[in-house]
Amino acid sequence: MELLLGLFALLFVALKLTGHIKWSWPLVLAPIWVPLSLAVMAGVLLGAASV
Repeated sequence: MELLLGLFALLFVALKLTGHIKWSWPLVLAPIWVPLSLAVMAGVLLGAASV
């Protein structure tokens, strides 16, 4: 799964840099930050539940 997200991130960055897409940078980098933010939120919720 991480490989697929990494490939999407590289593809989106390449398309953005070559001008093929006009998306904002946060949207282009979403394959990187969305899974990370979900993992952080899950960790916080699980940590709070164990206290």
